[in-house]
Amino acid sequence: MRLKFPACLIAFLLVVFAASPALADGLVNMGHISGPHTRLLLTSSQKLSLDKGARSIELTGAQKKALGHIASAKNVGRLSVLPKTIQTCTCELSNVSIRLNRDSIEVADNLLGRTFASPLEVMFRSRQRSWQLAQRDAPLSQPPKAEELLNARGNEAGTSIERSISFYKQALAVNPNYVLARRNLANCYSQQAWHSLMEKRDSKKACRLFELALANAEPSDEVFRARTESDLSFARSLGDR
Repeated sequence: MRLKFPACLIAFLLVVFAASPALADGLVNMGHISGPHTRLLLTSSQKLSLDKGARSIELTGAQKKALGHIASAKNVGRLSVLPKTIQTCTCELSNVSIRLNRDSIEVADNLLGRTFASPLEVMFRSRQRSWQLAQRDAPLSQPPKAEELLNARGNEAGTSIERSISFYKQALAVNPNYVLARRNLANCYSQQAWHSLMEKRDSKKACRLFELALANAEPSDEVFRARTESDLSFARSLGDR
């Protein structure tokens, strides 16, 4: 009995892992989509196109209607069609199906309408959110002129980041100890650096801007400084490639 229990337990766990797309992360299991899926019938033209080697199909009105119970499928107009024997994970797949037989496909419900943000964008948004939370508790008791200069940036529609930097520098000239202005200035340099990485792929300029962000950061903002140092190292590593 002692030998049977572990064997049963292992068998049970294998079934659970195979049946769960979140754990197995495989697109296909035993010839079917792992996890929630919807079966669609192919039209004659779709079958002919796939028979000739096409790897995707344009959905018909009826097929879109059949996927109507899936909110993320609202704007999906085309599906990739893969063989049911394919062995792949779902980490980089979107709007995908497998061909069960000549007449039908099986659609992966959870992958419909899936969008991907670049790693750089994800990292940038995380940094921006952390900064917003940090500035919330910054002291605001400052000379009226310094506050006026700080708020001018926020009140000007379409203000460029360069102009924002100018306002923050002016506010700091009135009061060098204005924490919020200094945080904003350091964050502007950090945003410019990420823009150079994300949009221009200019790692050298990004490094210079991250260095400016560190030079202007509040000494007490340890989290911002640590993350900016990490960002600077990341930008430098891109320049070494």
